[in-house]
Amino acid sequence: MWVLTGDKVETAINIGFSSGLIDNGMNQYLITANNDQDIFEQLEDALMSLRTILGIQKSAMIVSGESLTTIL
Repeated sequence: MWVLTGDKVETAINIGFSSGLIDNGMNQYLITANNDQDIFEQLEDALMSLRTILGIQKSAMIVSGESLTTIL
């Protein structure tokens, strides 16, 4: 599921919690970098972690608007 907001990352996380899409038991992966190399590294780290917990725990990936516009 994707939720797109034009707000800050912190606000997006709060919306996720208040809507029940994110809870304290979830792993949260933040993608907040503003250049291609750092974004790639953050995504790679998240992917590696997800591979180790796949099917075991729910996870949430939060991507900043700045990161999205950098990779688009």
